[in-house]
Order: sequence, then structure tokens, then C-alpha cells
Amino acid sequence: IIEKKINIRGLEIDEVSRTVVLYGETINLTKTEYDILYLMAAAKNRVFTIEEIYESVWKERAYESNNTVMVHIARLRNKIEENPKEPKFIQNVWGVGYKIED
Repeated sequence: IIEKKINIRGLEIDEVSRTVVLYGETINLTKTEYDILYLMAAAKNRVFTIEEIYESVWKERAYESNNTVMVHIARLRNKIEENPKEPKFIQNVWGVGYKIED
């Protein structure tokens, strides 16, 4: 069995079991939330546009004025961030998109 885990400052993402553990506590994510988190965590420090996230996760073309990604990012932050208004994991890159820093 190949073990594939990503660790970022207390956040552990297991690709094989599709589980997320934050400071030793399992976090329940939807499939979509997990897919967004894994996408960004697997490419730490890379900035993803909203369109890139949408197209990677939903496997279809993004269209303008679609706030689907922003809604899912907000839900994800509510689950993994100590203070979702001052996120430490999922960072905004103003005018571009989002990233997760190492």
C-alpha cells in the first residue's frame, strides 16, 4: 500500500483514505470540499484561480459570475480554520485566487 499524506502545520490530508485530520481531530468534509482542499494542498504555494479550481473539481468549464467556488471555500474555512475571517491555511491572493502556503 502506497501511503500518500500531505502535512501542513497540523493539517494532515490522506489521499488514500480521503481523510483530513486537524491537530489530531478528524474533520468531516464533503467530497467537493475534500477535492478543493487536496488540489491546493498537493500544490502548496501555487495560486489557483477560481476558474482553475472549478474546472479541476467539477470537470466542466467555469462561467463568469459563478460563486460556487467561493461558497465552498467559505464552508471549508469554517471547518478547518480557527478563525475563518483570518485564515491561516487557505489564503486569498487578491485579484487572482487562492493558495495554501507551506
